[in-house]
Amino acid sequence: MIETTFRSTFEEWSEGQTLWCRNALSKSPQARLHHVVKLSLPWGAGIMMVIPPHWPGFLVMAILVIDLIVSKWRRPRIMRWLFDRDPDRQQDVFVRIDESGYYSQREGLTECRMTWASFSGWKEGPRTIILGRHGKYCFLPKRVLTEEQLHLLRNLCQTRIATAPPSR
Repeated sequence: MIETTFRSTFEEWSEGQTLWCRNALSKSPQARLHHVVKLSLPWGAGIMMVIPPHWPGFLVMAILVIDLIVSKWRRPRIMRWLFDRDPDRQQDVFVRIDESGYYSQREGLTECRMTWASFSGWKEGPRTIILGRHGKYCFLPKRVLTEEQLHLLRNLCQTRIATAPPSR
């Protein structure tokens, strides 16, 4: 049996988002608008570069390049915003994992019990182990586990949970 208490860090949470929910940023504000811009600007620029005058096409291409640069700059800030807006992340979590399943409790907030059949897959990253439930996941930071507990958790995951589906 594995029992531990931890408070998630931004790095661990963002690793979980990246490993299990590749489209996590689609939950952020203006995500749909940004997606439309990424899809429409190259087409518009291509058409404008073929039909004279050509300067509007170059202008649209410049806007596309600026948008791509800004989106690379905004990504970490959006991830930080998503992490900071959830007050549950600032709470200590008690986790117990055994042969019957996964149990977690945030003091005064939530209690969660799941059997191994509830999980659709698992993944391991440099900092965390992710127990996935389709679009959602539970994670356990490796920093709070001993080598023996990590080995036990990997064995439980391999025997009780199917391998993770490919990320979307």
